[in-house]
Amino acid sequence: MTHRFSTMLLVSLLGAVGLMTAAELSQEKDRLKGKKLIEWGWDEPDTKFMRDNIEKMEQLPFGGLVFHATSGKGDNLAWEVWGSKKLTPDDFKQAAADLQATAHTERPGRSPGAQNR
Repeated sequence: MTHRFSTMLLVSLLGAVGLMTAAELSQEKDRLKGKKLIEWGWDEPDTKFMRDNIEKMEQLPFGGLVFHATSGKGDNLAWEVWGSKKLTPDDFKQAAADLQATAHTERPGRSPGAQNR
């Protein structure tokens, strides 16, 4: 009888936890409605990659991404700002040209500089 009671108690507790989890997931889904997912990781693209692959990137399920700028010499400017090298506007010229040449599709809430709320 004790074993049977323990089994029933365990099944009841697991069921209650499952119901709580389902309810919490429903609330979380409502809370996140309209939120966007931003891609960010070690594989962050540079501006040249974005220019060359924008059509493929727009098919991804992200509302934005983090990218880095590369100088004309191939230096990752996100790392260079932490060093002693003095950066000039010319260091960003290639990255700016890449971004200007990127033929992205503007969509509400997904265009560069748009604020998603």
